[in-house]
Amino acid sequence: MKFLQGFCFTLCLTAASSATASVIDTGSLHDLALFSGAKGHSSQAGYLGFGSESDVHGNVAARNTEFGAGSHIHGYAASQASQMGGGVRIDGGVQQWQDNQFDELNLQLMGLSQQLQALGGQ
Repeated sequence: MKFLQGFCFTLCLTAASSATASVIDTGSLHDLALFSGAKGHSSQAGYLGFGSESDVHGNVAARNTEFGAGSHIHGYAASQASQMGGGVRIDGGVQQWQDNQFDELNLQLMGLSQQLQALGGQ
């Protein structure tokens, strides 16, 4: 057991010595557990579907949402259009969002992606 503890300690030190700290700005995205806000001509653009009995702990936002029967969202659900199966529970209520709200989050997501890319990851 001591060998494994020492190995883990060495591995952790090696990983820590090569790590760099960076501030990552998530904007308003930090409020959401799931987001799908793409625009497009496809019926799947901005679509987020929840299967029956889905259980999500957090807020969700999508231009077009579909909640299967018995889904439970422990937060709010924001969309432009949504379909609800029977017995759906959304603790924080349903919010009707406009194009500009989704567009703003898309811009923030693109900015976040650029920040992460600039960190040099593969």
